[in-house]
Amino acid sequence: MIPTHIRNIIDWGMWKVYGQVEILDKKTVDDITLNADNDAYGHMTFILTIIFVCIANLLLLNVLVALFNKSFDDMKDKANNSYAYQRFLLVNEYSRKITCIPPLNLLQYLSLILQRVLACFQNKANAIIYGPLVINNKLCWTIHNMISFNSKDQVKLDGIINKVSIHFSTAPTVSKPEICLFVMKAGIITNEFDIVEYKPLEGIMQKTGIQTFTDLNMPIDKGQYLGIRFSFEAGSPIILEGDQYCSYFDLRPHLGTKIPFTICKNRRIAMNFQVLPRGCNSSSKLLQCYRCNYFPTINEYQVLDPYGKKN
Repeated sequence: MIPTHIRNIIDWGMWKVYGQVEILDKKTVDDITLNADNDAYGHMTFILTIIFVCIANLLLLNVLVALFNKSFDDMKDKANNSYAYQRFLLVNEYSRKITCIPPLNLLQYLSLILQRVLACFQNKANAIIYGPLVINNKLCWTIHNMISFNSKDQVKLDGIINKVSIHFSTAPTVSKPEICLFVMKAGIITNEFDIVEYKPLEGIMQKTGIQTFTDLNMPIDKGQYLGIRFSFEAGSPIILEGDQYCSYFDLRPHLGTKIPFTICKNRRIAMNFQVLPRGCNSSSKLLQCYRCNYFPTINEYQVLDPYGKKN
């Protein structure tokens, strides 16, 4: 048997390691004393208690280390983003500062004001191109005697349609085919549109590829659409991905005619058109030079732009 004083020394020292400052003998609420006698059962209880406390503390320590590792990993993952963001704030702050020293910085302020004024005029003077054109695609769409337009080509400003380009897959079969343009506006009923203006195209050539028609001077308002109708002899345009509104229309077009349209999924015509702001005369050489050299045309689709090249 282990002497009592040696047992007490080991007892106190062991529990001190694990933060327990009480001895094993402890009285409960009902004054029953719990102790481990200095015999075989008491020694086994003492040893099992020590093993339990040791394993429990090791597990808790491992959990604490795992939590620290997780926090460290999270900080490491976010470190690059945090560094990049702080560096961006620093660079952005100094990029906005005036580089010239006083009083030369007044010239730079005047330059910034001039740039803002020119940007304001640019937004008002820019022409906008609606609709895409594609060279490589050769799929055609037989869309004869149908008025069609794309809902994405809704005009964003009041202006004049100056140019229209059509990508033909099959050439017209007659010398004077009938291709008409229609300015459409949405009606009261869903998928119903009214004809506001129409104009037949002239100078259509019997060939495939892109044909451009200029000096149309066709007025169009904000929120309206440009539709097109091909006759049987007018050839077929190339088909692209998109949703096109279509409606059969065999009669002569009349202003104010209300036409119900249906949506043709996953197909649209390879056609685009240019809208000049109201009050801009396309025949003005000064305006053409000003727009071409200073304010380039805005292309909504960033694809092949037939107006990017000078005629």
